[in-house]
Amino acid sequence: MSIRRIGVSSTDFRQLLTASEKDRAERLFRAAVTAFCSLVRPSRRDIDQLDELALALFDMVPADARRFVAAALSESPHAPQALTLRLANEPVDIAAPLLIRSTALSDFDLATLISRHGAAHARVIARRPSLSASIRRFAENSLVARKKMPETPPTAETRKPAAVGEKQATAEETRRKLQAMMRPAGSQARFENRSGKVFDESAGISHYEKLCSTALTGVPVFFQTALADALDVEFERARALTETGSYYYLLVALKALGLDEGQAFLLTAAAFPSHFAHPETIRLFLERYRQLHRDAAIEKVGYWKVDSFSVVSARTARERIGDNADTALSAVATLKAS
Repeated sequence: MSIRRIGVSSTDFRQLLTASEKDRAERLFRAAVTAFCSLVRPSRRDIDQLDELALALFDMVPADARRFVAAALSESPHAPQALTLRLANEPVDIAAPLLIRSTALSDFDLATLISRHGAAHARVIARRPSLSASIRRFAENSLVARKKMPETPPTAETRKPAAVGEKQATAEETRRKLQAMMRPAGSQARFENRSGKVFDESAGISHYEKLCSTALTGVPVFFQTALADALDVEFERARALTETGSYYYLLVALKALGLDEGQAFLLTAAAFPSHFAHPETIRLFLERYRQLHRDAAIEKVGYWKVDSFSVVSARTARERIGDNADTALSAVATLKAS
């Protein structure tokens, strides 16, 4: 994202250059988000660039800057998903605007946040307008469970590692139940997202060898074809994942397939070799991959499938009626995944 696009004046830029590292990071963090929110229809490139820039600066900025960004993005229908999730996992005094208003958070995201953070997040999420009945019940149950907890201060016995282990086991059980909620009945190996599309949980295991061998040939079309097969999407969609200026959506695809960090990095580095010339870029990749929730990635792939279906349907309709609709079809084929 250029200085001109961010909206930083030449005076501000000189101040950025002379300020301390933290001050400079905070100014850039705020300026980038402010400029992004002023765009009526940000492009996919704008969204990707904000995600990359903001996540790289995130640990360098103070709580006030994060609070400002959370409030600003809570009103944006185009808020970058990875940045939104990172902010939503902050304490409620920062995350509250997003928890209440952001449309970038799915029901599964909200349930995961309640499971991870407990009553504080549940209380704020319960204030969301049009909250689904299942998430509202889950939030209320979390608040009830909190009220039933004993108020007595912890003793030496309650501080034992065993108690910590029990708490972790309970949290893990909750996460398993949430995953089960997102799967179709009678299936243990497939996920279902909000759009009703199903994704095979074991796709990464069955397709990785082919993805790896084709990525290392150095011929993009081979890897793109293997990726389209693994994701069960149109070839044009798979090609777009490897021909943009950012690797973010390829990262989403590989996360949805369930690949581990090493596998995902090898494939991404093969597709975007110029992006990993410095160790810091590798660290950023690994950090982003760890922070990305697989269920959110699977849901995104589900929307890609919907887009692909729209393109195929339009193409079939044109063939049947013989209408010259090249312009319209081109627009449909380049629709952004919502």
